[in-house]
Amino acid sequence: MSETVSRVRQLTEKGAKVEGWNDCWKAGLTPWDRGSSLPILCELCKEDAFPKGYALVPGCGRGYDVLTLASESRVAIGLDCSEEAMKQAEQLRDSRGIPRERAQFVVGNFFDYPFGQKFNLVYDLTFFCALPPESRSKWAKRMKEIIEPGGELVTVVFPIGDYEGGPPYAMSLELYKQFLEPLGFESFYMKNISDQLPPSSIFVRWKLCQ
Repeated sequence: MSETVSRVRQLTEKGAKVEGWNDCWKAGLTPWDRGSSLPILCELCKEDAFPKGYALVPGCGRGYDVLTLASESRVAIGLDCSEEAMKQAEQLRDSRGIPRERAQFVVGNFFDYPFGQKFNLVYDLTFFCALPPESRSKWAKRMKEIIEPGGELVTVVFPIGDYEGGPPYAMSLELYKQFLEPLGFESFYMKNISDQLPPSSIFVRWKLCQ
């Protein structure tokens, strides 16, 4: 384990302490920040593959994915528990000249934030793997609650492994299926993207069918 990851786990108390994530952003301890969206997300956006309407990116960090998803036909909302991250996300949005009405950022708790509408698309890059294991069932139920019937959830299965501890906690495709399929989510697209997010990762699109 690197010294940086060890420090992140200490500050966030293994992902459970909200204030710790803000401390990480203030201190520049953000090993998860890649500096851009995954190429596959950019490609699918160019192909207009995702639902229009409202999109949510929980745990959006500096907001790269929010800015990628924002378009004339889609309002993208980024949510994070870190005020510092949202401040940096707004600065990035404004520097790129993206209208605020298309890319919005809010500080809050994913599990109880009053969004005011359901979403046609939710993109979870590394939010799930940062949550303590005891929050996984709650995460899945919240996804079903905020996504429109027929809407889409995109997850990136990462980091794939079987090690102990976190964040990030070890992930597997079976783990996602365990929590999502009983609630009516069906996967319809999978792609190995280990070349984009090493050492091992899978990009999965799910549809809420019930």
